[in-house]
This record gives sequence, C-alpha cells and structure tokens, in this order.
Amino acid sequence: MAHSVTLEDIMTGYLANYNDEMKTEASTIIDGNFPIMWFGDLNAYEKSDHKVVTVGISPSDHEFDPQPDNSDAYLRFKYTSPSTDNDYQEYKENFNTYFGLNPYGHFFTDYEHDIVQPILGSQYGYGFKSESQPKNQLIHLDCRTALATHPNWSALKSPEQIQLKNQFIKPGNQLFVQFLELLQPDITFVSSGRDDFFGNVLPALKAQPEPTDQKAQIFWVTYPNSTNQKAILWKENGQWPSANAERLITTVKSDSQHADFFNQF
Repeated sequence: MAHSVTLEDIMTGYLANYNDEMKTEASTIIDGNFPIMWFGDLNAYEKSDHKVVTVGISPSDHEFDPQPDNSDAYLRFKYTSPSTDNDYQEYKENFNTYFGLNPYGHFFTDYEHDIVQPILGSQYGYGFKSESQPKNQLIHLDCRTALATHPNWSALKSPEQIQLKNQFIKPGNQLFVQFLELLQPDITFVSSGRDDFFGNVLPALKAQPEPTDQKAQIFWVTYPNSTNQKAILWKENGQWPSANAERLITTVKSDSQHADFFNQF
C-alpha cells in the first residue's frame, strides 16, 4: 500500500526534532544519543496476521541511564551512536532488535504478559517472554516524544522543566500520528494523559467514539488509503490492568456494533 509519508520521512523528522532540541536549553534533560522512534521488529509486524500497537508517553530514562539496578542500560541497543547512512539502517536495527537484546521489562511486561498476549495472541518479540518469534509482532510507540529524559518525564516538575518538555509535545504528537497512520494497526492500546489523547491524538486521526462505550475508552479510526475501521483503546495514564482490558474487549465482542471486528481475534 502506498503512503505519502515513508518510514524514512518519519525517522528524518524524529532526528530533526532531536537535533533542534539539543541546541536549546532542553538538552539539559535529554538522555541518550538518539531518539527512540519505536520498539519492536517492524519487518515481523508487517507479516503479522493481526497488527497491534501499544502506546505510552515517552521512553523511560532506564533505556539509557546507568543506575544501580540498571548498569547495562546501553546494552539495550546494538549501536550506541547509530549512523544515518543507508536509509538509517543502524537506527532500524537498534529498534527492530530491541526485544531480542536487553529490554527494560517493567513497562512492557504488563502490556504483553497481562493483556495483549492472552487476549490477542500478540507479543513484543523473541527474547522477551517468547521462546520463538511470535506470530503477531507487537510494536510500541510513544505519543508525546521519542526523546528519553532524565529524570524521567513524570519527574520533570519544575516550571523550567515543564516549559522545556512542552517544546517536545507538538512535534512529538505530529510524528506519532504520522507513524500510526503508516503502521495502520488493527488495535492500538494507548496509555496517556487525557489532554494528549483528546486534544491532540484523536483530532489528528479523526477518530470517532464507540457508541456503546459509556466510559470513552474505545474509538474508531479509518487510516489514509484504507476503507476499514480500526480500533483504539485508551486508558488515562498508567498501564492497562489485565482485567480492565479483558472485560472491555469481552464487552465489545458481544455488545458493540463492531462485534465482528473484535471477534476475529
């Protein structure tokens, strides 16, 4: 399927944003040598029967910063200073092989083990809760920024820090939406702030709420160059409790006007 924006275009945007921020006072809170544009094997994702994306706010500072319980953080990526040569090949390898090296499991374990794998049969990849390459490969994106910060995002609370991180949000949201439109996942699990989701993500995607969902957690989007509606499931800040996600999907499988969509999983 042809897309007006390519993966390389999006990667160029992330790197331009990173380079711009490194020239400003925001560089004092940026952690690591590069933006983390995605987590997971995009090649395997493209071959998956069902395409599922999970979404957070920003990469953890644990991805780069060595701490007492995290001394091997830099082993998470094959290249610590990736080159932009050959259509960003080293960047792509960094992100595609993330879950096969030394992933930071605290956040991803909840998403994969408790929710997406048992309910939808999707996993992040070989080396992370998987004995073999999963049939359905998960991809993870971040909707505010691809830039890890130190301290982590939620700990940036001073007026100066808040002003700096606000510089990240608009370009980060725009690139995230472009990336989601490129990936066109069947189901997207989003954990973010209400303002981010309702103020930026939903309007940009022109997503519509599920009529039978009274808690405003299920939305439908038709991606560019497609006629099929896809689902977005949202929870405000914090990870999805497995019972919450399973109950939500079970409900829409039986009650939703889109029951046929969910029953294919």
